[in-house]
Amino acid sequence: MKKALNILTTQPVWAQFAYEMVLTVILTAAAVLPIGLIAQCFYNVAGFILIAGIIALAVIVRGIHQRAAQSQLRLHHLYENAPRVLFQALSDAAMQIGALAPATFEDIFSPQGDCTLGTTTVMCFELFKSKSGIAVDPAQLIEYRSILQARINKLLCTGRYIWLPFADYCLLSALTILEVQDGGAMLYIHVALVYDDASRQSVLDYRNAATAVPSNGSTSKQVPAIPLALNKPLLDYGHKKPVLWPYDQAPHAVVIGSTGSGKTYFVKQTIWRALKHIPNAAVTVCDFKADDFRFLSGFAGYYQHIDCAVGLQAFVDLFTARQAGTDPCRDFRLLVFDEWASYLQSLDKKQADTEMKKLATLLMLGRSFGCHVLVSQQRGDAQYFSTARDNFGMVIALGNLSPESRDMFFKGYKDKIELTQEQGTGYAAVNGGEPIAIQVPTVDIGKVESAIQQHFTPTPPGGAGEA
Repeated sequence: MKKALNILTTQPVWAQFAYEMVLTVILTAAAVLPIGLIAQCFYNVAGFILIAGIIALAVIVRGIHQRAAQSQLRLHHLYENAPRVLFQALSDAAMQIGALAPATFEDIFSPQGDCTLGTTTVMCFELFKSKSGIAVDPAQLIEYRSILQARINKLLCTGRYIWLPFADYCLLSALTILEVQDGGAMLYIHVALVYDDASRQSVLDYRNAATAVPSNGSTSKQVPAIPLALNKPLLDYGHKKPVLWPYDQAPHAVVIGSTGSGKTYFVKQTIWRALKHIPNAAVTVCDFKADDFRFLSGFAGYYQHIDCAVGLQAFVDLFTARQAGTDPCRDFRLLVFDEWASYLQSLDKKQADTEMKKLATLLMLGRSFGCHVLVSQQRGDAQYFSTARDNFGMVIALGNLSPESRDMFFKGYKDKIELTQEQGTGYAAVNGGEPIAIQVPTVDIGKVESAIQQHFTPTPPGGAGEA
């Protein structure tokens, strides 16, 4: 029976209509004929009422069968036929969305696999761009989504690709283009399989959450950007989408969070992702507490406790060489300074002022020379940054913030900051924009530390360690 239904439900609309009619006639005849013979014998009203009741029962049975077939087969056929529909839609719309038309079904498949959005299955397809070096404007991506959706709706109206019963017109939007992302050489097309009210609501909730996120919190380019924590509003709907650090637009970052907020856990992940996603990247770590980053002991580019002054000066020297032209390299270099405030408090006022000026120079001029700074500390008090605090384009706040931190980094949005954050949650803001709620993903931190070590060079015997 299931095999027969699989065959029938992939046929054109007229064939499905005929199937439903034949089924109704068979069920009705099987029930009406015996009752009709009985009615002829008694010639009374009760017999005809019974016949009418049996006819109604046949209609109810047909309705139950139709509902069962829909619940069993609708998602199956949407899933099975989505590549066929997408293949046709992408082939027809390729030129309009600046892509190369796929030659076969396999050319639109993505290795990223499937994910879920609440109760909805989301399939990810990839398509080669006509010119991979040209970034797509966010407004164009929205236009591409509309073009593809219109093509798909036109295909589904024909009823040739998925089960579309003659009375069930709500399936016209069954394949919904969730979004189109620019992946450099590829366009990534996320398609939601909408097959009931719950899945349709999941898509609606996702889009509402997505439109609530400011556009300045992301970038249309995959590079240069470092994926940080996950967007929490979208994660609540089951969709994992990272908040990006567009380090070309917001070159320096500050991470604030009290003890136990997950700050160090987050910083380690950020170092790992920077080294993973940026070619030829290198990181200098100044660990004043000499604890959380001790796994880098014995590697060049790692400085702890009082040696942090040497590490900061080494990074300033790197910047100075690039600025003077003696070092033409512009590869990504990141200074991670953990517990900056505690470091300054350990110095006398004159020394602290000198160190703050060094950091201020990096914050104001480092971007042009590929020199970036990530400072991590428990509080965001202005006294530790002087006027250079405005150069922190990327702000990540974890845990519950002090009033001073909210006023300093989220001025204008402090009323939107919830004060009941759990470990690993907080907010991120880019260039003074509206803060986005974030969730730090759970990872095997031991593997992260091992992966970071692979990008560091062991200190040679007698060496002081350099960035």
